[in-house]
Amino acid sequence: MTPSNITAVFTTHIQEALIGGILQGRRQGDPRAASAISRKAMWRAVADVAHALGSPTLVEAAGQNRYEQFKSESIFEDRRRVANDVKKTALKGWVPNSGDETFGLDEE
Repeated sequence: MTPSNITAVFTTHIQEALIGGILQGRRQGDPRAASAISRKAMWRAVADVAHALGSPTLVEAAGQNRYEQFKSESIFEDRRRVANDVKKTALKGWVPNSGDETFGLDEE
C-alpha cells in the first residue's frame, strides 16, 4: 500500500472523488468543495443525531462553537483512545490534519 491524496468514496448514498480532500473539479476554499465525509459534515451529522435522540449530553457536546471544543469534549474520551491506538498500529505514518480546528458549524 502507498499513501495517496486521491480518495474515492462510494456508498449507496454518496459517490465522490476527492483530491487532497477536495471534491474533484472544485476549487479549494469553495464551500461546495467539501466532502460529505469532511470533519464539518460529520460534526453536523452528530449534532443532527443528538437532537433527534434528545440526548442532552450529546447535544451539549455537539453544540460547541468551535470544532476543537467539540473534539475535546470528555464524552469522546473513549473514541480518542481508540483512534490513537489505531493510528499507532494500523495507520502508521498517519499525518494528522491540524492547525485549522477553529471553524464552527455556522460558518460557510
